[in-house]
Amino acid sequence: MPLFFYDWWLDAVCGEGNWAVAIARDRGGEITGVLPHYRTRRWGVPMILLPPLTPYLGVWLRYPANVQKRERRYAFEQKTMGVLLQQIPHWPFVVHHHPPSVQNGLPFYWAGFHNRSFYTYSFPTGSEPTQIWRGMKSSVRNKIEKATRQLRLRESDEAAIFYQLNRQSFSRQGLTIPYSWAFFQNLDRVLAQRGRRTILLAEAEGGQVHAGIYLVEDQHTRYNLALGGDTDLRKSGAIQLLLWRGIRGALERGLAFDFEGSMIPAVEGVFRDFGAERKGYLRTERTKNRFWRLLRAWRK
Repeated sequence: MPLFFYDWWLDAVCGEGNWAVAIARDRGGEITGVLPHYRTRRWGVPMILLPPLTPYLGVWLRYPANVQKRERRYAFEQKTMGVLLQQIPHWPFVVHHHPPSVQNGLPFYWAGFHNRSFYTYSFPTGSEPTQIWRGMKSSVRNKIEKATRQLRLRESDEAAIFYQLNRQSFSRQGLTIPYSWAFFQNLDRVLAQRGRRTILLAEAEGGQVHAGIYLVEDQHTRYNLALGGDTDLRKSGAIQLLLWRGIRGALERGLAFDFEGSMIPAVEGVFRDFGAERKGYLRTERTKNRFWRLLRAWRK
């Protein structure tokens, strides 16, 4: 399963007792699909939302060996998702972000959900760094080369430094960082204990930190969970250098790299310029009445 589906991850980002999981099984009792979800309240109203710093939380399927034919795979998906959806409460607002491996949104549509396409960029396992380098936009290569001459990268356990850089990136866009230091500190502690995170900082010779990247990984993929940079040092190329080091580190360890996309045009452009493959993933929403549908439209 993806990292974000593990019980310890959900305990950290949702709080123990604030999440549940729908489970589908075959006739022999083996699990064929799961749908974990974060249960919370907003304005006193029960909702199922995405927890902070969790890009994917939706359906995960375990395909039986005898569903190689396309029509049998689709039938399996329809049946399994239908069983999972029966276990989701009919609360006023329900949302899931499904991992890119899940492309079938029909069972959700039939259950009254509104399906939307979101996008990320990724490099699959086995990608060659030299080919990636050639496929980048030339300006990205220039920024990496410039930053390599002027900055040094170091691994760090200083989550507080990264958090401040991350907060600056939100402030630059006129936004408030959507998670507290206490929340981030706890998640970092949980990830560090399990060896699932890497913090990389780019700094000048005098020790001034230009930018940082927060990487997390499971058995198959390394994710760019968060980036942050000093607002006054944005032109140093530190972000591009950090992403490049993150990509290379993933491929050297036999992992895929997921930029953990963004629908913000300026951020999407940074990721796209690396020449990665664009992948769509599903956001499914269900609203109970007209008020919540209007609120959803307003939030767009």
